[in-house]
Amino acid sequence: MSMINNGSPGSSKEDMGNNLGTGDNADVCSSYKKSDELSRSSESEIELLGRSTPLHEAAQSGNVHKVLELLEQGLDPCCKDERGRTPYMLASEKEVRNSFRRFMASNLDKWDWDVAKVPSALTKEMEESQAAKQAEKDAKRKARAKELKKLRKAKEKKVQAQAALSQNTSKAAENQGSTSTSSLKNSQPSSGSQISKEEELKRALATEREKRAAAAERRIAAAAALNGQVNNAPLLPSTSLPKSGLAGDINCSCCNTSLAGIVPFHRYNYKYCSTSCMHVHREILEDE
Repeated sequence: MSMINNGSPGSSKEDMGNNLGTGDNADVCSSYKKSDELSRSSESEIELLGRSTPLHEAAQSGNVHKVLELLEQGLDPCCKDERGRTPYMLASEKEVRNSFRRFMASNLDKWDWDVAKVPSALTKEMEESQAAKQAEKDAKRKARAKELKKLRKAKEKKVQAQAALSQNTSKAAENQGSTSTSSLKNSQPSSGSQISKEEELKRALATEREKRAAAAERRIAAAAALNGQVNNAPLLPSTSLPKSGLAGDINCSCCNTSLAGIVPFHRYNYKYCSTSCMHVHREILEDE
């Protein structure tokens, strides 16, 4: 009993002390472990943040081959520079960004691509599909541009044709106006020349009449001389003779010579002493 009494209380106290000691030690160890993990994580964050790498520089400069070379060498695309930017975020050119996406497609599990801010992988199938779509867009754009160019040329030709037509119309109108003006100018001198010709013809006819009248008077005088008849009164001009030519039906219708005892020459209602008087009187009548 004494052994039990001696042993149990003492052992229980010792056990309690031991248990307390071990619990404190465990808590201390766990706290040490947590602080160690925090320090390591903070160190890793410090390593990821605030340091620019050659991959940053290659991505920012747009060097596609250098970016692929550095990624294949194992440079971390998750590293951030002093402003918290990953290499992908610094890539301004599309082909550089596509190089990150192609490397992601062949190395999905190598890096945390969400941390690297790479949005999605780019496979060959995706690139072929995109290329086909882009080719289709380019073909449509070229066809549209060709159609617009054709329409523009047709419009330009139409405008040129209209301009040429209007120009030809205006020239034709000008030519017609000048032709009418010139014809009017030409017609005025022609009418004047026609009037002058008529006047000249009238003057010539009047002169011819005067000449014929003078010749008739000379022939009448010659006929009277041939008949041997001398009249006291002067010979009357042909215009002073009566229109009927009848001088009591006993005188010559031309020279007024008496026809007594003479067989006269007849022409219409006129009587003549000779054929000469008949011809002279006919010319006088024609002149009238």
